Amino acid sequence: MITRQEIEEAKKEDVENTQKLNDLVKRMCAELEVYLIKKKRGYLYKLQQLLGNGNVDPIYNLEIEFFIQNETYLKKFNEIAKKYDYFFKGDIQNVLTSLTTSTNLEEDIKVFKRFLLINEIKKKDDTYELETEQGKIVFQDAKKRYPKETEKMIEEAKKRHEDTYKMYGLDYSCHLTALEFIKAHRNDYLITCMCPRIFNSTWWLHSYILTQDENTVIDFANNIIMERKTFNTLFEPNEVLKVRQIDFERYRKQLEWIYPDVPYNEANMHKNLVLTERAKQLQKRKSN
Repeated sequence: MITRQEIEEAKKEDVENTQKLNDLVKRMCAELEVYLIKKKRGYLYKLQQLLGNGNVDPIYNLEIEFFIQNETYLKKFNEIAKKYDYFFKGDIQNVLTSLTTSTNLEEDIKVFKRFLLINEIKKKDDTYELETEQGKIVFQDAKKRYPKETEKMIEEAKKRHEDTYKMYGLDYSCHLTALEFIKAHRNDYLITCMCPRIFNSTWWLHSYILTQDENTVIDFANNIIMERKTFNTLFEPNEVLKVRQIDFERYRKQLEWIYPDVPYNEANMHKNLVLTERAKQLQKRKSN
């Protein structure tokens, strides 16, 4: 049985992770900024504009805006990134999403091939293929494959998180998109996991779909469909939760007992179920 104390410990771990992530981002950004300003004082205003917009991933934005275009700068970025144990696979993840939304694919491919881990990028029909230091990555556009489901996700995202949707579309609505998808595909699984986030030592909770045969991942927040094995190599997920739509009713009474003051809805249920499963992981770690 999970105790309140273990639930609170899981919450505390979330807070500590976020604090560590923010601290590392702040320090690495400061070092990148100092380098840029030393190179050219005129960068100061542009940096203030870029970093003053509350970017979710300011390091990637700095890399794209200032470092990727210049071989000397990029060498310095990679040097600083290694010092902070930067999660370079995250650059590949960002590129996957950017490729499916590109309005100038040929030019963007030239830029993206400069990333440390990417060697080649090709597109044939609806399939993208990347040759990387992590091996071959083949994927397709999830939103194009499932237009009706995507339309419903957008409708819900606008209703629940209008400001976030205006800024990022579905990019940071992984839990919402996965919950919506399993309503129409009741035999597929919603997976929530802990993945490395910006650095190898920090993480984020991410949700995606695993098909019924457990061979294929559908990830609407990153807009990709790819083989599970490839996804696991690239995202390094530590699975926390694996449920189908029909499982939620089975868990409902259990969650209402643990969280009696939380109003019932699918978003709260998913959040509390993830928290409960993380508390169970902490319990196992202690017993070992």
